Amino acid sequence: MLALFGLALFNLKYLFLSIGMYKVNLSLIVFYVLISSCQVSENTSKPTSLIIDPSLEKKGLKLSDLVSSEIEVIPLPNQDGSGEVFYINSINKLSFTDEYIFVLDYIFAGKLFQFTRDGEYVGSIGSRGEAPGQYLQIMDFEIKNDTITVLDFRKLLSYNISGEYIGTSRLEDLAPSGFSSFEKGFALLGSEFGVDHLNLASKDLSVKKTFFPYGTRVMNPLIINPLFKNGSGDLIFRRHLNDTLFEIKGIEKPEPYLIIDYGGLKLDPKIILENENPERYYSEVRTNYAITHYYYESDNYQYLAFFYDNEKWIYIYSNLTGKSILFKNSELLNDITQDPNSYLVGVYENRFVFGAKPDRVLASLKSQEDLINDDAYLTRLQQIVEPLDKEGNPILFSVEFEF
Repeated sequence: MLALFGLALFNLKYLFLSIGMYKVNLSLIVFYVLISSCQVSENTSKPTSLIIDPSLEKKGLKLSDLVSSEIEVIPLPNQDGSGEVFYINSINKLSFTDEYIFVLDYIFAGKLFQFTRDGEYVGSIGSRGEAPGQYLQIMDFEIKNDTITVLDFRKLLSYNISGEYIGTSRLEDLAPSGFSSFEKGFALLGSEFGVDHLNLASKDLSVKKTFFPYGTRVMNPLIINPLFKNGSGDLIFRRHLNDTLFEIKGIEKPEPYLIIDYGGLKLDPKIILENENPERYYSEVRTNYAITHYYYESDNYQYLAFFYDNEKWIYIYSNLTGKSILFKNSELLNDITQDPNSYLVGVYENRFVFGAKPDRVLASLKSQEDLINDDAYLTRLQQIVEPLDKEGNPILFSVEFEF
């Protein structure tokens, strides 16, 4: 506040110089100083910790109460131009560019799909095989400067934005399960016993530093969104059962970025690791503690999903207003996606993207037939969803929070 006061007085110096011989009322000066200070202090910065208190749970919420009216509905087709059917069973990673949407399903389809921003199918990037430009098992991808980089077993393959193969870089030190680039190199996620989980490599892909010992399978499952870049382009790392997120600035040790403070609900990983049977002990005690499911953020909002007492909980924090909302997912009326099991699959700019199953959306609309004609959004949604294959690919709902 003193710094703000000083800045305001500094500005007043030039105000006096500019008005020359005219007199300035002292009350106007004080008013100018106070207004300058208050306007700056109203901007709420991103917190360094999220404090989770289940006693503050909200009930009776509707998703439409939390988001703006500008809702994008993007159905993903399940047929290509020739009529051949393809399916996306799960969205493991989602990325938007100015022109395209990229969807990775590495578990079931084993492909990286490309769509236009309206959801028109373009094709898939690369293909399975052993020829140049093909991959054995796609695990992750990244788009940077219109270059698509795909992670395969012990190699990174590069394609242009049109899907044309550029080249391959070999990984000699390990076979990672995920990756991301930063200014000075790459972050590679180890997936083997005896290999630390976070491996930082130089631009030639040689590993220089490693952190976070593997320890046990409990500590290193295939978690959702373990590496992501925030709105400023900073690379953030999250590990399962570790409630601190870290920022990767270089090859040196990552720095704490955000603490998810569960208080007395925190499960201490050391207790699990010291047990004779960590996996079994974890399955026995996890219902009594809060376990992070996934975390996403935009410049304006932070979105956390966690499990506690056999329930999925959601915590959303607004960096704009300093307000937060905590609720059980089962208590939320999802009147936007119409799918109670829809889940967050990605973020672009300040918009959060949810994926929903067509059959669930259609079933929900069917149960509201008497309301559709009087509701503009439901009418529009029905027109979009009705022609779709109910067993088809997910529908994307892009929203912007507003509270």
